[in-house]
Amino acid sequence: FRIDENSILHFGYTIKSYDGGKISVYSKIPLNKIINIGRDHNIYFETLDNDVTETQTHYEKNGNILKTKTEQTHLFSTEINKESYPHRFMKRLAKAFKKAGYEIECSY
Repeated sequence: FRIDENSILHFGYTIKSYDGGKISVYSKIPLNKIINIGRDHNIYFETLDNDVTETQTHYEKNGNILKTKTEQTHLFSTEINKESYPHRFMKRLAKAFKKAGYEIECSY
């Protein structure tokens, strides 16, 4: 996770794909567009509009790029899944955002 000078949260991760290659996922979201912290399997941030930019790059096992896809969405997955006390973690996250000047709801 990284927040840049324009208050945009960036997050990226890489997973192995079924064919021996890998998939890199890179997302970014303006902090002032987050309206809700929610949870399905993972904790996510939600916006009213499609303010999240997500780019997926698929690589062959030899490292060559197969395809890159960029889309706009309203959900930003953090890939965080606090197993024991997710609601407490989400409340603490909302409190940290509030301390930084961002009023965000927390639903679960």
